[in-house]
Amino acid sequence: MDIPNLTISSRITLETSATSVLKNLRPGQLLQANVITDTAQNLVKLKIGTAELIARTQISLRADQRITLDVIKAGEMPELRVVKEPVIREYQTDALRSILPKQIPMQRLYANLQAVYNNIIRSLPQPGADLRLQQPALSQPAQTSTTVPTKSGVDKEMLQILQTIAGKATPPALSNQFGPKLVQAARNILSAAIPNSGNITSTQLRQAIIGYGLFMEAQLAAGQPPGASYKGDLLQLLFQIGNLLKQSTGQQQLATSETARQTTTSVMESGFTKLLEMLFRQAEGGLARVQLNQLASLPTEDNTRQVWQFEVPVRHQEHVDSFLIRLEQEQADSKEDTQPVWYVTLCFDIEPLGPIQAKISLHDDEVSTMFVAEKADSAELLNRRMSDLNQAFLDSGLNVGKLLARRGNAEPEPTINIIGSPLLDEKA
Repeated sequence: MDIPNLTISSRITLETSATSVLKNLRPGQLLQANVITDTAQNLVKLKIGTAELIARTQISLRADQRITLDVIKAGEMPELRVVKEPVIREYQTDALRSILPKQIPMQRLYANLQAVYNNIIRSLPQPGADLRLQQPALSQPAQTSTTVPTKSGVDKEMLQILQTIAGKATPPALSNQFGPKLVQAARNILSAAIPNSGNITSTQLRQAIIGYGLFMEAQLAAGQPPGASYKGDLLQLLFQIGNLLKQSTGQQQLATSETARQTTTSVMESGFTKLLEMLFRQAEGGLARVQLNQLASLPTEDNTRQVWQFEVPVRHQEHVDSFLIRLEQEQADSKEDTQPVWYVTLCFDIEPLGPIQAKISLHDDEVSTMFVAEKADSAELLNRRMSDLNQAFLDSGLNVGKLLARRGNAEPEPTINIIGSPLLDEKA
């Protein structure tokens, strides 16, 4: 395997190895490699995934260095190149350009998916379906009628198509279209919302963070099973809907070659196709939102700071709210103080409080919190409850610094700063 370096007149050649990591390479794939030993006599030891490989190179590499390799050609003699930081930033910028127009808020995805589930999917018979699909139960009891919900959050276009379908007899052929895997993916996504029946426990929050899918690709690259995740369920939902749309398109083409059928069945088939298309766009927008948070969590040139950003769905009364959480770890910048500083930013918008942003810092067991609320009465309410928060911190064994709430702009701060190619090309 050859790894040409486009900036240095030398190549990295990996010694022949039977590891499955090299057999499964695909063009365009990016690999993270850890340098295990310094370059000595044109030899260096690299670790890619779980495989340790010997490479020949004239490039000076040092132990503990991390490099990125781009797969140029797959096959028996795959070729790779070392990717420099500017190239990596270009990949990030291209990805950001692609996903920004598609991404939608988590609340919007949940509102539309809940409406589709309550009015369509839940009532469809599943011939031969596994009874285990009934578990886990949704956090909110399912509706017992096919009445389309009119609460805010559901797209107008989605409401219109559901109103067209609701109350009509579902033909068996359409019932059979929705397979168990699609139903299971929808249930998993809806069940991921934490029920706000009281205080949210640390266990629930930990499970929500792990199950978001922020580290799914990293786990796969390390040869670890990713487990169940919100992102994985979105991918499964997209895959199942995509297959149904292909089948629906084929059926429609067959129908147009015959005599036009003005029956309830044809109307329902057309309605379900539109429903699938809208549901596909919703799932695609939710996936883009996850990818946006993953981009915000990528390492930056500043090695002293690491960021993790994700969203946690919480079921509040009749709908799902999204809590945007941003964790930051800043390494100490002095020899006297070696303890890192942790920052947590929490953004949410629930009634009747309105938009609120909480910034929490933790250093040497001392915690400080600043709340910013867009509503004046919400800021006053938070200040009146500061004594409760102070006592909760003390009960947790922490020293309390500053606790304050004020009125202001609670919008989340921009979290993706990619230096390099701009998002907007000014040249025409």
